[in-house]
Amino acid sequence: MPNTIPAAGEALPDAQTANRRGAVERALLDLEGQICDLYCMIHASTMLFERLVEKPLADGTINYISSYELDIISFAWNNLASRASELRRTFYAAAHSEGE
Repeated sequence: MPNTIPAAGEALPDAQTANRRGAVERALLDLEGQICDLYCMIHASTMLFERLVEKPLADGTINYISSYELDIISFAWNNLASRASELRRTFYAAAHSEGE
């Protein structure tokens, strides 16, 4: 927690600024689970992409991606986009509603 006591000659933040700062801090703390889930999904998707696409291309081998593998890649990609969008929406909703 930052020091909230102003130094000599420093002005106190107005109530609206203090409320806004508190809302953003609470929003960040409330989003820990979503942030960690998004990080794990990014890691899993990266491993999947490396195994199915990047490594075969780097080795110079031609690998065909099955319909099932394409479905899994598509699911991972869409899941990441959905999680990121939801995280962004939740953050801004929490930051704006708490500070008003």
